[in-house]
Amino acid sequence: MAAEKTLANPTVQVNDVTIGIVPNSVSYKSGKGDRNVRAESAGGDSVDVVVTENAETKVSMVKFKLYNTKSNDEKLRGWQTNADGNTIQLSDGDFVRSFASMYVTSDPEISVGADGEIEIEFMGKASL
Repeated sequence: MAAEKTLANPTVQVNDVTIGIVPNSVSYKSGKGDRNVRAESAGGDSVDVVVTENAETKVSMVKFKLYNTKSNDEKLRGWQTNADGNTIQLSDGDFVRSFASMYVTSDPEISVGADGEIEIEFMGKASL
């Protein structure tokens, strides 16, 4: 069996534009949501399991870091004001994940300095 390659250097595209990112800073959630698993008594020593899905957590998330440059600051401002949401695609070889209707969820802290970074988090429609 051939060894599998880890996803280590994805291409990040926001609104069909490839974005240069800080290496090893990408993470995502597909938005499948959390499950609540509970036991219910069926009488005597018998217990059944009840599984429900938490609709509140069915939201996808993509986050990554950018270096603090003037052009990255301008990109961030555009993504924040995009009322229709942003599209994000992560790819690495034959691995591809696409996310639609993604919004910047908070006003990111921008670190100023030689090693300054901007961590950006998008949330939006589940990517199923």
